[in-house]
Amino acid sequence: MLELLLDKALLGRLAIALLVLVVLPRLVFISADKHTVPVYGPRYLPPFVRGILALYRLGANEDDFLHELRRDYPVAVWIPWPMQQTFVIGSRAIDQVYKAPAKTLSFLPIRREMQKTAFSGDYWDDRSLMDGQFFPVHARGMSKNNLTAPLARFVATVREKVDELALRFESAADGEVTVDLVAWTLGAFYDGTLAGFFGPKVLDARGTTRAELYRALETYDRAFPIIASGLIPPALVERIPDVKKAREAQHVLAATFADWIAGGFEGLEHGVVRDMAQVALDNNLGDYEAGKMLVADFWASMANAPFIAVRLLVTLLQAPEDLRDDLQREIDAAMSPVLSKGGKDEIPEMSFAYLAQSLPLLGSCITETLRLETSALSIRVVEMDIALTSDTYAPTQSTVIVPANSRLVNVTRMHHLNDAEWDGNASEWDGRRFFDGNTAETDSVEANEDLNRRSKRAREVYGFGGGISRCEGQYIATAELKVLVAVLLYSFDAQIHLHTDSPEAEKLFRPIIFANGTSQGSRPKPLDGRGECSRSCTRDPFSADACLSTQSRYGCISAAARNADRHALEATRCRSRR
Repeated sequence: MLELLLDKALLGRLAIALLVLVVLPRLVFISADKHTVPVYGPRYLPPFVRGILALYRLGANEDDFLHELRRDYPVAVWIPWPMQQTFVIGSRAIDQVYKAPAKTLSFLPIRREMQKTAFSGDYWDDRSLMDGQFFPVHARGMSKNNLTAPLARFVATVREKVDELALRFESAADGEVTVDLVAWTLGAFYDGTLAGFFGPKVLDARGTTRAELYRALETYDRAFPIIASGLIPPALVERIPDVKKAREAQHVLAATFADWIAGGFEGLEHGVVRDMAQVALDNNLGDYEAGKMLVADFWASMANAPFIAVRLLVTLLQAPEDLRDDLQREIDAAMSPVLSKGGKDEIPEMSFAYLAQSLPLLGSCITETLRLETSALSIRVVEMDIALTSDTYAPTQSTVIVPANSRLVNVTRMHHLNDAEWDGNASEWDGRRFFDGNTAETDSVEANEDLNRRSKRAREVYGFGGGISRCEGQYIATAELKVLVAVLLYSFDAQIHLHTDSPEAEKLFRPIIFANGTSQGSRPKPLDGRGECSRSCTRDPFSADACLSTQSRYGCISAAARNADRHALEATRCRSRR
């Protein structure tokens, strides 16, 4: 017994020595041989205080914090514990990160860790399974060639939602209805995504209702930033009330998909979610683990695109008149043959190619909205030291070395808001910024330049990330945004009514500055830490009459029918507005 007590005492002293000699210096002091990346915060503060200060400022006001970083650390900055990451700030450095090979900067470890922390995949560290099977199958499944059927089902769902809205006009005395913008958009995206990726029968096996599945997704999503951040130890994060609710909601989602899988994927002949589930089944992981894998795809498809759709509609409905007129003409020309009531053989397919070719101005508006409204943080594990250099136009040139065995984050929002990169008006929304049109004929500055110069600049927008971590869902998400906006604005004359006179207006809104100072509008502020237009800020789209005569905290759309009798079986369409 005495020997045991002595051993415990010795172990205790060793633990204290380890804490003093190894752990505390890392939290309190900056070692002399620290890498050349500057450390955030005042030099008189110990690193862990600087790290906590950075975390607080990031949460309090992201844009102000990031502008502060760009002013003080033009290339990159090390954020100490609890984040312990290098934030890459400069536009040139961000580009260098995205162009670096996987042997220098690796993304797969981050992707595997997300499968563990966010989606509870017990097999997350099995590289042969994750890197060798799941990830390649997902990449193939999310290619344009393999997304034709999901896009077609999404289109069909949006048309049904618009037709349902058109029926409201029959009981509207003045030919006008009021629609909760956020609720209607979320509902349309939710139904379209569910049908697009999973088919029409996914809920039948377990008997889960659309509303139950949506509420489970909402509950899970609300806690996702906490779960996925990795800043809180697993033993503690699982004790947080919102996280507990999220895990229960995750079970509802996974069990719903698991029962559908066990029933033979009823209603879905093929597709990426079926292929991903089949990998799990082939490796004897079982229906439930396969269902958990599909939760990741379902969440990803709903996490951002619906909110960008809301922001896009809010902006377009306040845009300068000349842009709106040009956009309406483009939409009318593109949608008229696609939405006609002729025979199926006569109707052009609303394919990826058709949407890209027929809606270039809308595509530019989407890219510009992504530039201003997204804040992608691309994380990498640094496998080998990498040198990052300052922007070519910086007053002084500098290079920093990010060391191996650390992590860096590309802070793309700073590139998106960099005036030097965007003709001096980075904070302005310019719907034509990425639209070629006929500018080369009328603008002498561009007359001798590449006619596709503007559209090519879309590659410099990282709303979907970049490099090896560029979002595989970018093609379907962009197509869905085009479909939703084009079908809606083709069918209805819409005006937006924002509650800018509300006592809460200052908390809810911030300005939209349109290009060349032509006009100004309002857009919702981020709320509750979930990004723009948090789900918790609006009514459930499945509550009674949520899409009619209800208003969110932000506002609503008043819509009047444009192409009358659109829902009637007529070969010709009325092009006049009511």
